[in-house]
Amino acid sequence: MSSDWNHVICLPCWEKREPNRLPIAITNPHVERCCFCGKLTDSGIYVRESPLKVKRYCRGHDGE
Repeated sequence: MSSDWNHVICLPCWEKREPNRLPIAITNPHVERCCFCGKLTDSGIYVRESPLKVKRYCRGHDGE
């Protein structure tokens, strides 16, 4: 599986994408840029999405 499909998402974008669903997040996340809106976030939430759908804000992922 390619890590290009794993994207950081902030809580506001998560709530817009998945209303009424509780996200599962990693503990002790570091600050990253949301691949959906471009804002900095430490939400620890990741989603799988085609790289073509998030190319506007997603600039690749540090450490991958």
